Amino acid sequence: QSGTYPYCEVVAGYQLAEIYTETGNYDDALVMHQKILQHAAMNRLIECRALASIGTIYLNRKRYAEALNREMAV
Repeated sequence: QSGTYPYCEVVAGYQLAEIYTETGNYDDALVMHQKILQHAAMNRLIECRALASIGTIYLNRKRYAEALNREMAV
């Protein structure tokens, strides 16, 4: 049920995004990280980790300008 456990949903979403990243499924990882950022205000640690992961994905794709630009993440 959406909204019942928003914290758990954000944490689980982050973990799924990290699995996508580790398996090279960057497109799905970016989508998931962007969804997390929409709801991560309740947990600054997850927000920071999601932003760092997005930067890592851009670095892996050699999209260096985007890796340095926070606005590209949201």
